[in-house]
Amino acid sequence: MVIEHDLHTHTTYSDGYDMREMADAAAEAGLSGIGFTDHCLPYEDPFGRRRMYDLEETYAERRSDIDEVRATTDVEIYDAVELNYDPNRESEIRSFLDEAAFDYAIGSVHYADEYYVMENEDFVDRSETAKRTAIETYVDWQVRLIESDLFDSIAHVDVTQRRPSLRGVMNDGDYRRIAEALVDSDTVLEINAGRLDRPYATVHPHPDFLSIFGDYDVPLVAGTDAHAPDQVRRRTQLLSSFAEKMDLQFVGTESVLSCE
Repeated sequence: MVIEHDLHTHTTYSDGYDMREMADAAAEAGLSGIGFTDHCLPYEDPFGRRRMYDLEETYAERRSDIDEVRATTDVEIYDAVELNYDPNRESEIRSFLDEAAFDYAIGSVHYADEYYVMENEDFVDRSETAKRTAIETYVDWQVRLIESDLFDSIAHVDVTQRRPSLRGVMNDGDYRRIAEALVDSDTVLEINAGRLDRPYATVHPHPDFLSIFGDYDVPLVAGTDAHAPDQVRRRTQLLSSFAEKMDLQFVGTESVLSCE
């Protein structure tokens, strides 16, 4: 087993599954640890994501539930978060993370300025120039996320690859900008398996660009981005096989845990 810790999963405290069943799945997958990283936006956003997720208000309740699960399993359970980054909201993000004191925090970008990169239809009829502008803005925000030093890891750095209308618009230079920012930061890069068992059928970052991060010796962690127990089991196996094939090495949890 190449992967010992799955540091990106979701429970019913956002858009995932019962944490007890997620922990059981981690044990069945042979994992030593699993992180519950529910979505969170501690501010209002222009695309309504804040209305979908309320971990800002429920993290203490979730923490109590995590303690109960910890008492029933040998799998290490991490109380963590996937927090949407907006450079205009850094003060709110910092205050919330200081208050909540999670084991670690994943940063991710789902929109950048007026561009909501989670919706394929928003870009279907746009020109290549407009798509390129959207990607440049998206990459800018990710670089700022890394430079903020607010987060322990960064998730799915090319989530735009999931959208057919944006697939392939990110280029070598975009990935290199992200890699260069990571070199000067304590933030580590997540190898995200959220689409490894779906039609896209590969990881983030795209394998064609993984060597760029290797050139910069960027530290890596593993995340299935699972929202259900079967995804934990299946993606752990698939990601382990992929990592072995690509000779990827993952750093230990001490690289991300805020408490260590």
